[in-house]
Amino acid sequence: MTKTLDLTGGRLVFEGFGDGPETIVFVHDAGRNHLSWWNQTPRFQDDFRCATYEVRDWQQSQDLSGERLTVFSRDLGNLMDQLEISQTVLVGWSMGGFSVQALAARNYEHVPRLMIADTMVGICDDAMLGALQDSLAAADSTTPETWMTQMFGLAYVQRSPGGVFLYNQFRTLNTSPTNVGGYSVEDGAFTIDELKNLTMSVVLLVGIVDMLIPLPLFKRAADLIPHAKHVEVQTGSHSAYGELPDEFNRVLEELLAEVYD
Repeated sequence: MTKTLDLTGGRLVFEGFGDGPETIVFVHDAGRNHLSWWNQTPRFQDDFRCATYEVRDWQQSQDLSGERLTVFSRDLGNLMDQLEISQTVLVGWSMGGFSVQALAARNYEHVPRLMIADTMVGICDDAMLGALQDSLAAADSTTPETWMTQMFGLAYVQRSPGGVFLYNQFRTLNTSPTNVGGYSVEDGAFTIDELKNLTMSVVLLVGIVDMLIPLPLFKRAADLIPHAKHVEVQTGSHSAYGELPDEFNRVLEELLAEVYD
């Protein structure tokens, strides 16, 4: 059952699953919402406390102050405080990486491990951000059918029409524009200098046919992060967590085992 959380300038909708001694917080992308993690929460809720939420101005969450992207990481910190989560493994997919990386860089003592999937947003590097905006602009100029294969990859579109349908149903629940901004320092990103604060083990997972975050751009981000492990999903695209959940979950399991086994 969803619950609401009042915070500075907004209100978040969240759900909790499981009551394990350790916590995982999952943060969604620009196209979906807290329901995105239906392949992950059933797998981990028996052993962990799992929290999912909708970032401000997405679906049921509200942005009363108009701050939107600039306070995503602050909102995540407030969520952790109010739910009394002193430490958590953070998992951010696509736009969700913006929240989890910024919070981990600035509150690293609360984040023993970090998993970032199909994204490099959160790192403020002019060249990388320019390449990202070019890639996103190219995606926006395509037909809906071509755009869908960019989100999932042709193989998934062909083998799982139900999964594609479900994704589109999730998208219809979001009434706010999904173009969130430039992901710059002014938007809340952290600087290259702040990367040294990511002292925890970090897994960066990417589908090798991801057309929104091209592999060379992702590899450059991975090279900038200390202690980063770069994992390539051979047949995955931008939605590897949903296309290939067993592989995604296996990588997360290995990361969790580093801390809790």
